[in-house]
Amino acid sequence: MKRVFFKAIKDKKFREIKKERPGCWIHYDNATKENLEEAAKLAQIDFADIADSLDIYELPRIERENGAIIIYLRIPFEKKKELLKHTELLTLIITKNYFITISKEKSEFIEQFLNKCKSQEVATTQATKLLLQILNLISASYTKKVRDIRDNIAKKTSQISKITNELIVELLKYEEILQEYLLSLTPTKNIIAAILSGTYLALFEEDKDLLDDLQISIQQSLDICNITLKNLVAMRDSYQIIFTNELNRAIKFLTGFTIILTIPNIISGIYGMNVGLPLQTSPHAFTLIILVIFGLMFISYNIFKERNWL
Repeated sequence: MKRVFFKAIKDKKFREIKKERPGCWIHYDNATKENLEEAAKLAQIDFADIADSLDIYELPRIERENGAIIIYLRIPFEKKKELLKHTELLTLIITKNYFITISKEKSEFIEQFLNKCKSQEVATTQATKLLLQILNLISASYTKKVRDIRDNIAKKTSQISKITNELIVELLKYEEILQEYLLSLTPTKNIIAAILSGTYLALFEEDKDLLDDLQISIQQSLDICNITLKNLVAMRDSYQIIFTNELNRAIKFLTGFTIILTIPNIISGIYGMNVGLPLQTSPHAFTLIILVIFGLMFISYNIFKERNWL
């Protein structure tokens, strides 16, 4: 689905218009090959230059083709069951006349951006400022998601002795998400550094200040990701030690209990033989044998108890 927005500096909010015009923002949701071909034509580049926009595994990067700046970004989102990723791809194409964004899936980020963006600070006719505002919201989204994960982990692991299989699965899911965030944040940081160098876009002093803030924000998200991942690995090692210890205790208990139960079986097996045995003619044989069995079991129990087997 194609949507076209326009906002001049003097306008108070974004307007959705029917046809593209110089200085507008063109967005493709649920983009198809035909949409990419149209976008390539508008940007005066080859289709092959933006074909990766349909690859859900594409990593962030920045390129220049025939005067157009092409930026691939990844945005965190709530994972859908049918998808294998925790981030979605957003392609940006900046040309002299158009600001184009492409999303393979239906992107809630664009609606979020339109709702949260301070309209007085950005216009579609100012491509650089519009790009910086999008990057700013992406950075804020990562920061919020990473901090939420960190807080959830802290709450769920407050009592390490009550670890469950369900919690282990959830922690592994968080680890998977954080690994994916790292794969997206690191190249995004490089993109911001490339833009800040002034090689790709002309920057004003205030733009540089915002980019510096973005670099700091992205670095903070990276640091929190790394620290949280290290904590997860440390927790996993701790849980493994706890599980191993519990398993050893269970094996010791079962071994000791099996030995104790084996004592009456051994004695009853001996007295079940068809040979002459002590006490076989005594009227108190059964009582004595039972007492011997319980005595041996009691002694064995105390020995195992002292060794913490039971």
